[in-house]
Amino acid sequence: MEELLKQILSKIDTMDKKQHIMQNSIAEMQIDITGIQKDVSEVKVEMNLMKDDIKEIKYKVDTIYDQTADLTAFRTETKEKLNSVVTDIRFIQHKLSDTEKDIFQVKDYLKIVK
Repeated sequence: MEELLKQILSKIDTMDKKQHIMQNSIAEMQIDITGIQKDVSEVKVEMNLMKDDIKEIKYKVDTIYDQTADLTAFRTETKEKLNSVVTDIRFIQHKLSDTEKDIFQVKDYLKIVK
């Protein structure tokens, strides 16, 4: 019977040691979980910052798109106006040439009349 008690005590002692090892393992796991939770919190903060950056980039891209559209419209208007100016200049040159011919003819006529 004494031998049986020794075996039981030995098994209880072994179980106590294993329980202690398991408690240490659980404590280490809790420390690891706390570290993981901290990392997740930091990732969430960084992700929110990235979302803000993305919003800002989208706003800038939209602004650039709008400005590009405005510049394209301005370019088209300017090109049309320049074409109109070129046409006006050609017309003025033509009229100037006609006027110079008329002046020449009047001078020539005046020479004859004198």
